[in-house]
Amino acid sequence: MATMLCSEGATQSGASDDCQAGRTNTETHDDLHERAGSRDVLHLHGSLHKPRCIRCRTPYQLLDTDMAISNHYSRIDPPTCSKCGGFIRPGVVWFGESLPMHEWEQSVNAIENCDLMFIVGTSGLVWPAANLPHMADKVGVPIVHINPTTTSFNAIAHFNFPS
Repeated sequence: MATMLCSEGATQSGASDDCQAGRTNTETHDDLHERAGSRDVLHLHGSLHKPRCIRCRTPYQLLDTDMAISNHYSRIDPPTCSKCGGFIRPGVVWFGESLPMHEWEQSVNAIENCDLMFIVGTSGLVWPAANLPHMADKVGVPIVHINPTTTSFNAIAHFNFPS
């Protein structure tokens, strides 16, 4: 996970919509960042809370009845798309799939106006997300790395803290 901080002036002046004070880029699929109070979260690997059709990619709104378990534990048919009849899948990136283009572009663009990057608790092994701190380093963004283990980010971080 990387959190990018930029000056209040850059945000308030409208210099960039891509860099918000405290933007969080995460590779997790849950909503724990939002539940913890983070306001601007980019889910680079998608979200479990944004299911879509496996065939036509139409977003799907889960209903409480979709998640219900029968009293007799019988099989529940998976939900299907109202447009094409395809099955509904989690809105996450599976191995071999591309990252969501919008989130990736926003993450890359945010680096240009980033004043400080925090990297917290990541292995740094999943690409292309693991390249974001290296991109920040190349443009001179100071990096704070907080992790209980040594990763490739230790070499580029200005500050390393074991958690």
